[in-house]
Amino acid sequence: MNPRHRVMQKILAVQTKYPKATVLVALGLAVLAVFYTVMRLEFQTNRADLVSSDLRLSHLSAQVNKFGDLDTFVVAIENRDKERTLKFLQALVARLEADRKNYAQVFYRIDPDYFRPWALLYLDEKDIKTISEKLREHRDFMVNLAGSPSLTTFFQEINNEMASQMMGRLFTGFLDDRETGTKDKPLNLDFLINVLQAVNKQLDGDAAANTPWESFLTPQSYQDKFGGGYFWTENKRYLLLFVTPAKTEDGFAKALGPLQALRKAVARTQTEVPGVPAGVTGQEALNMDEMSAALRDMGLATAMSLVALTLLLTLAWRGFRRPLLAIIQIVIALAWTFGLTTLFIGHLNILSVSFTPLLLGLGIDYCIHWFARYQEEAETKAASRQEAICIVMFKLGPGILLSGLTAAISFFPLALTGFKGLAELGIISTIGMVMTTITTLGVLPPLALLLDKPRRRTKVGGVPDRIRPFFGLTNRRAWAILIPSGLVLVLAIWGGAGVAFDLNMLRLQSKHAESVLWAKKLIEDSKQTSMHGAVLAHSLEEVQRKTAALTALSSVTEARSAASLLPPRPDSKAGPAGRDKADSGRSQVLPQSGRRGCRSG
Repeated sequence: MNPRHRVMQKILAVQTKYPKATVLVALGLAVLAVFYTVMRLEFQTNRADLVSSDLRLSHLSAQVNKFGDLDTFVVAIENRDKERTLKFLQALVARLEADRKNYAQVFYRIDPDYFRPWALLYLDEKDIKTISEKLREHRDFMVNLAGSPSLTTFFQEINNEMASQMMGRLFTGFLDDRETGTKDKPLNLDFLINVLQAVNKQLDGDAAANTPWESFLTPQSYQDKFGGGYFWTENKRYLLLFVTPAKTEDGFAKALGPLQALRKAVARTQTEVPGVPAGVTGQEALNMDEMSAALRDMGLATAMSLVALTLLLTLAWRGFRRPLLAIIQIVIALAWTFGLTTLFIGHLNILSVSFTPLLLGLGIDYCIHWFARYQEEAETKAASRQEAICIVMFKLGPGILLSGLTAAISFFPLALTGFKGLAELGIISTIGMVMTTITTLGVLPPLALLLDKPRRRTKVGGVPDRIRPFFGLTNRRAWAILIPSGLVLVLAIWGGAGVAFDLNMLRLQSKHAESVLWAKKLIEDSKQTSMHGAVLAHSLEEVQRKTAALTALSSVTEARSAASLLPPRPDSKAGPAGRDKADSGRSQVLPQSGRRGCRSG
């Protein structure tokens, strides 16, 4: 007797002598594996975890991550009415800042007052000249108002300014028309209207209303330079709020809590300030939505696979007993696979979470082969259950064992790849194929011995008159199959050459996920792409040098750096007396504006 048969004989001896104990042990191990999985298995949502930690890119990413991320969660608020949008933002910020259990930081505004000592340095030189001209033009108005700062003086000086401008146009305007060909511009009353509106708000008890002095002297570009310190998109269609969740316990369910709480807070704020569309996106929100959708869809796919397999086997075998035994065997194999995955790996990622339907489709094949031979022995040849099981194990067992090990070995090379996501999928699939082979040879026989009831054939001797092949293959039929197959192969190779690689990760996710919908809105509203990279530098000079080099690349839309926070060419804008102040501003703005804790109410 060869070694394979001796092994099968020992396995059979235990299975036939202790079938109940064998099944109970298998079920007990499955229950323990499920319990261990529920308690310890984690889910990695970060795509960076899919890449091997030994790669240089991973080390660079770890260095960048030391600075922390502000875009963990991004609340995008659609701006249909600026006043209501800001009201919505303030209400949401107040609610989030009160929830320190879920959120470590709420970053929604940089106080422009901090930059005011150097604000003019951020303007273009033509804007600075415009301000200088307006100061000279309205010098009398400002001097008189400063001498007697009262509302009466204010309106008197406004009246004088308007009268002077109207008289000048009355006597000289027709000359300007004829000589220069220019048309008279109407008097700009925006400043007066804005002041009256601000006074009206003050009288109504709105202490936050400020007189718009900036609109009197400064151009619109200056007023839009900081946007009130809020984070607007390019055309002010969306207002952004950056939320950093508090550190939670390990586990996907625990980390999902702050995201769910944030969306509930947004929904409650929308009831207080209706008519303001808002949603949550950001890299971490995308990752969690992606994993949530994957878990939900994989759970649904697994359930559908089990139901479909049960129905198909029931129709093929014309009964419920054997399909039920097959499903019990494959579920035990899945439970063991989950337990060993939790023990040796400890987590699933966005790729490895898909292994369950894969194992169901491949692992059920061994069970089908086993029952097909068992049916032949027990029903056609009139052998007893124990005899049929022994014959199947001796004749078919080595083949099933070889097939299972071959499938396991075919998955194992994935574990040797540098891509961590595929490597873990390869390990889990290898474990799953081994477990499926073990349950087919170790659990299915005692299940059949205990619960199966073979149907006896009535034909004399129990042997069919003639075995008819399912598909009769002749030389002519063989060529009829090979020629079309070759043509399809050529077409497939030709078509495969035109397959492109899609770098847009959003297309891998559910189109209906909130984070995906709002991410697409922000991308469509921006002139830039959603792809970006981070470059480290060790000095301001190196920052400027690398920024210039990146900007010169045709594949780079824009390069932003810490140097972009500094005013461009401050020496050419500041006079001799202001250069020292500009230099001090250059040294102070960079570290202060880079602080994550810069918040203002």
